[in-house]
Amino acid sequence: MNKLEKNTNLFYKELVSTCNPERLLEIARKGIYLYEPLFNYNKIKNHECVIEISLLANKFLNEDNNENFILLSKYLGFETTLLYLYKYNYINIELYKLFHTYSSFTSTKFEISEFLNEDNDYFLEKQSKSKYAVFTLHSILIYNHCRSVKLLNYLSNNFSDISNDYYNSENINIPLFFPFDIIKKFKNKFFKPNTLYVTCNDKFSEEFINAVFTDLGIKTFFKLKHNYIPLRTDFDRYNFSYNDKFNYKIINKNENKDKKYIRLLLGNIKNNKPIYDFAEEFIKLKEPKKYNTLNKYDLLDFYKYREEDVDNDFLNKLNFVNNYLLNNDELNKILDDPMYIFNSKFDTTSELEQFLIQLTCIISLLHNNYNKHLIQFLLEINTYLELMDNKITYYIWEKDPYNEDYLYFEDYIFQLLKNTPNSIFNSYLY
Repeated sequence: MNKLEKNTNLFYKELVSTCNPERLLEIARKGIYLYEPLFNYNKIKNHECVIEISLLANKFLNEDNNENFILLSKYLGFETTLLYLYKYNYINIELYKLFHTYSSFTSTKFEISEFLNEDNDYFLEKQSKSKYAVFTLHSILIYNHCRSVKLLNYLSNNFSDISNDYYNSENINIPLFFPFDIIKKFKNKFFKPNTLYVTCNDKFSEEFINAVFTDLGIKTFFKLKHNYIPLRTDFDRYNFSYNDKFNYKIINKNENKDKKYIRLLLGNIKNNKPIYDFAEEFIKLKEPKKYNTLNKYDLLDFYKYREEDVDNDFLNKLNFVNNYLLNNDELNKILDDPMYIFNSKFDTTSELEQFLIQLTCIISLLHNNYNKHLIQFLLEINTYLELMDNKITYYIWEKDPYNEDYLYFEDYIFQLLKNTPNSIFNSYLY
């Protein structure tokens, strides 16, 4: 019995007995065989670790099972899903770069997973030294991604110096997933301490309110009182509730009433630090030698070109249209090999040009019988795209009621792609 077989036996013993997700993931990282999709096991089928275990065991792209992508997108979203597909070599570096779109507010789930599960702080460290690091911290705290004391400690040691000039614009200081003593310990580690302080007849309630709530949270709590529904279940775990008999009083501790904290707004971030893009960082880490050889999609203002700017004349001026989509020989080469597009250096700063390249690449993937679940996933780049009968279909459900003849930029793009000099290429669009 080889090492993988031994690990597989351990994995399935755990799966049918205790079924501890963390233990299963630990075994899977050592290498296992996966005999069938984990979605067949009720105890674990809805747990996030199913995703990584399936990826590790090379069972993610299963033609008989599309639930993997459904679950992955549900938990992680398009961008982070794309990153995992690249990490585990389901797509290559060129496809990953083409379909990735930069956003300052991308989910931090991948970075947190790397830190907690792989003991890799490379990405969190890069974020802590970036221009919008304070937004990273804010995102981790308010979107319930922080459920680990290890992560709390890391954030307080690496992010607190960039956040303590800002006030906390949320209701809660620390996510209510921790014991109360942990909440008390970290309550003032990240943002400016409260200026409001609550006193009351019950000492635990007084301590709880001042540790858990921000200034905004204190005001909201006493405005809603018994009707503070969103956190009622969380409060029950700490045996805390509002009580009219406790004689609450709110005291303003700030002697300087005119003191203003900096609001956490994008426009208020004034520094010269680099902008963090997890895709760029991951490529540098995984394939540093290829990083500078890749096509660049340095997009300008995302909304610079929209319906009012786009027509056939506009599209026909794009380099990719002239060099590829209007050239039958080039289209044949693209159909023969989806990676042909990446053989020549082709950079763009246009979102629409990138969209055209993405669709052209997907058509070639279809022509070469690539995995349908992967293709369906890549079509999520646009809300109106679907795969039907091995063809890409596009439909905007709500047309302008005042101008039914109005054409969206997607209309022009599909007209272009359906009328190239290559009939085989055109046949992959409805």
